[in-house]
Amino acid sequence: MLMLLSFLIATTPFAQDVPELKNIRLHKGENQLDVQLEITPPFNYESFTLFNPNRLVIDLIRVSQFSATPDITVNEFGVLKIRTARNQPDVVRVVFDLEETVPAYSLEQGADGLTVSFRPEGMPARKPQGKPAVQEPVVEKPAVQEKVTPATPTPREEPRTTPMGERGSRMGISVQGGPYMVTSSDFQEIYGKSAISFGGGLSFLFPLGDQEDIGIALDGSYVSKTGQTTVTQEDVKIRFLPFSLSVFYQRDFGAVIPYAGLGLDYFSYNETLPVEWDVPDVTGSLIGYSFLVGTHIKIMPALMAKLYIRYHVAKKTEEEIEVNLSGTELGIGLIYYFEF
Repeated sequence: MLMLLSFLIATTPFAQDVPELKNIRLHKGENQLDVQLEITPPFNYESFTLFNPNRLVIDLIRVSQFSATPDITVNEFGVLKIRTARNQPDVVRVVFDLEETVPAYSLEQGADGLTVSFRPEGMPARKPQGKPAVQEPVVEKPAVQEKVTPATPTPREEPRTTPMGERGSRMGISVQGGPYMVTSSDFQEIYGKSAISFGGGLSFLFPLGDQEDIGIALDGSYVSKTGQTTVTQEDVKIRFLPFSLSVFYQRDFGAVIPYAGLGLDYFSYNETLPVEWDVPDVTGSLIGYSFLVGTHIKIMPALMAKLYIRYHVAKKTEEEIEVNLSGTELGIGLIYYFEF
């Protein structure tokens, strides 16, 4: 666990040194509109058009965050609005909402970003304002140099999008561990104040907006601890497996993504008593609930560190014996997200 923490501390500062869409600037001329996307290199891009309604979509590949204004109203040169959002963990999508008559446009990659030029059909193109263009970097997929859309659009199949925003749904796989501190004084007298838990989980994220998600997570852990009876000092051992089905809300602030939620818990437990007692092990299960707060810290666009605190309420009385596994779980781990 200390090695994992050292790795996270060593790698987290590099999470912020990633390509970023910093600003979107508009330059309006007499017969042409230039839209400059100021982007921290290196990056690549792909562009395509969608119809009904008409849109020009530019995916900035390997750009994982943006600080540009997410919504810009234009209403000139056939461009109604410019919208920006993260489409995937390492893709920022810029959408130009267009009028019914699609304007001619061209794209040019330069030293400090990408320039999109719009002009009425039939108008001659002029060189966009800004710094001189430089040669494009070699990338896996060739970037589109120039594309002029005809005035009469032709139907095409649209790629999959979600009604809640430009981002898609994601699934995460995690591994985690940390101390589990049971609050019961009876437990502490025999086993001490804490035990170590190890586990993992699955989580599913559904976008609520450009930077907000609602999530569902299923987490499971294994906890084992050996102790001694208070009077005879004989060895006893307890094992329990807490499973939590949680609903949580999170907001993306760039490198840090805090979240909070509620969970329904199921505990399976087994306590092994001394052989000399000649009594069977104590086994059983119980239902509880939990409160969860935590944060993700980006290491790479899809790989994140996971830090959390979960408080479990889990106790019952059976045959005049109280079973109390309520406690605070502190966790640290890694989670990897991908689109589904």
